[in-house]
Amino acid sequence: MTRGHLISYQFSGLNTEAKNLTAETNWLNAGNYQGLDEKNHDAILFYETGLDKWLHQHPNHWLDYKVTPIYQGSELYPRKIELQYVGIDSAGNLIPIKLNSPKETTVDQFLTVVSLDNVSPNADIDYASGRATNTVARYSAPQPKTDDETVASSSSAISQPSVAAQPAPNQAVQAQPAQADLGGPSGNVNNTSIRRWEVQDGFTWQTRKGHSHIIPPGGTLDPGFHWEVGH
Repeated sequence: MTRGHLISYQFSGLNTEAKNLTAETNWLNAGNYQGLDEKNHDAILFYETGLDKWLHQHPNHWLDYKVTPIYQGSELYPRKIELQYVGIDSAGNLIPIKLNSPKETTVDQFLTVVSLDNVSPNADIDYASGRATNTVARYSAPQPKTDDETVASSSSAISQPSVAAQPAPNQAVQAQPAQADLGGPSGNVNNTSIRRWEVQDGFTWQTRKGHSHIIPPGGTLDPGFHWEVGH
């Protein structure tokens, strides 16, 4: 809670008059946790600023302004602050004043009434004692890892190979018979038990330029060709 003026100094010229002082949160008084925010509709400052501008724009008019603290039971601190304001022209006619706040209501065509809560979004307030309890958890920065934790984490990552890196058992079993059956030609003769595919030297797979033949077991490799896979 902070000391707040019911009628601000700019309107009353009073700074230490006890009857003009009450306990207010900084949110209600100035519109922020710390500092000022004159655009906050929850704050008295917004309305004081707007009414001050209205007076400067209407130098021949008067402002009728009333501020009332609202208590509940025997509590020592007000739960709300109520503002009432209306303009008066040089002929004594009432002029409604609107500051474009969603909290404004009109009474009897001319009088504007605003009710503001004596609260703060970051605290629970006991209005009997004035004690405010913080409702925002204190930020705790994450602690950096120790050298031992870093080494342990690295060792764990190295000792656990990924599933993708491990050979698939079924694929390994299927590949073994094929390797045993293929064998390989010796020199220019296909001395395997399967047919071999001979491809002309310089054969281009992308354009399919060149020639290829199937050589049965015992067949001879033609000049200018080389062995390829079995068939």
